Amino acid sequence: MEQHRTRAMTSIAALTTVLGSLILLDGLQRVMHTVLAVIDLLRYGAIDYPAGAFRAVGLLILPNCLMLGTGIVGLIAGIGIFILRPWARSVSLVFGALSVVSLILPYVGVFIFNYGGYGPFNVGTLDLLCFVISVGYSIAIFVIVDKRAWTIALAAAK
Repeated sequence: MEQHRTRAMTSIAALTTVLGSLILLDGLQRVMHTVLAVIDLLRYGAIDYPAGAFRAVGLLILPNCLMLGTGIVGLIAGIGIFILRPWARSVSLVFGALSVVSLILPYVGVFIFNYGGYGPFNVGTLDLLCFVISVGYSIAIFVIVDKRAWTIALAAAK
């Protein structure tokens, strides 16, 4: 069976795979960093155990685990677009939405955990750049993947 993949589909598949890999690595780094920080806070008595530890886990580690899951969804979406699977369209739309949510949620958790001590002006330039790229990518995915040519190409590859 001949596959009708355009250059745009190939480039979006590569971009999705690369972005998913980067988000996966960023999530892994954030989870490891947060786990070590919570262990240090427990060891030095800065948070009480178990109530403070459970709140720290819920507000700091779980949003970063969402980032890990987003990276995995991005890898699956990129591979699915590359091999023209019908489910790739919906998975890439989910990845676009999850990438924005997973970049916002860790800052909300840190803001709540510190009772307002972590404001929007403490966000680094790299974090802001990642957020802008992710939002731009998500908007592009919602616009590009919704085109009729993509729907036909992905549906014909059953």
